[in-house]
Amino acid sequence: MKPNRSFHLALVLLLCGTFMPAALRAAPLNVASDTALFQPVRQAASRFTARTGITLRVHKVDMARYAAHAIHAPGHPFDVVIVNAGRYAALARQHRVAPGSHTDLARIGVGIGVPAGRPVPDIATIAALRRTLLAAHRVALADPGSDAPSGTYALTLFDRLGIAGSMKNKAVLVPGPLVVTQLQVGKADLVLAESTVLQQAPGVRFAGPLPAALQQPIPFVGGVGARARRPVAARAFLAFLAAELGASARPREAP
Repeated sequence: MKPNRSFHLALVLLLCGTFMPAALRAAPLNVASDTALFQPVRQAASRFTARTGITLRVHKVDMARYAAHAIHAPGHPFDVVIVNAGRYAALARQHRVAPGSHTDLARIGVGIGVPAGRPVPDIATIAALRRTLLAAHRVALADPGSDAPSGTYALTLFDRLGIAGSMKNKAVLVPGPLVVTQLQVGKADLVLAESTVLQQAPGVRFAGPLPAALQQPIPFVGGVGARARRPVAARAFLAFLAAELGASARPREAP
């Protein structure tokens, strides 16, 4: 972490302890996280707690629903919201996040997943990826209509590879959070999604990221909830997360 960021974080944490009633300081921060960053955020939250003593509860939230409805943690509003940049803009327009709390966190690329136990397909080059997609029977994508950027990217990718017509009848469009379930229940033999989603999902084998020349990483950002009970502590966690998350969210190579 850079020295100026460390100083900022230390100052914020000092304010957290100085100006809050003891009961509120003891209450955990409620964090709403998009599926793509859920595990990395949980891991960073544990390190944050170990360093500061501030506890967090990280909730995996269907962010498309969150953007459309007022979803809260049990009994309390969320203190921190973590979502892709497009959905964050929608939340900001709805005044669901605090002005000035936008924090850039990570840029996540798209990869390929197959059912666990299946051989890893060749996607190392653009030509190999094209062959793999054409050989697939059913390919699961996040429905662009559910405001899922990986699905929009996938359709653009098919056009770029010149296979949009061939993929039209192979594509299985589902709401973003459910995309990996198509592999798990046998309704698809490939899935395109954020690499971190594929790495976290049970029953899914991460085949690897798409070739670098085709990547258009999806930006993810965080903000303080407009009704946060602990906005200063929430900002402290976002500052910590911004420093920690880049490495922890970076996709691993396929086995």
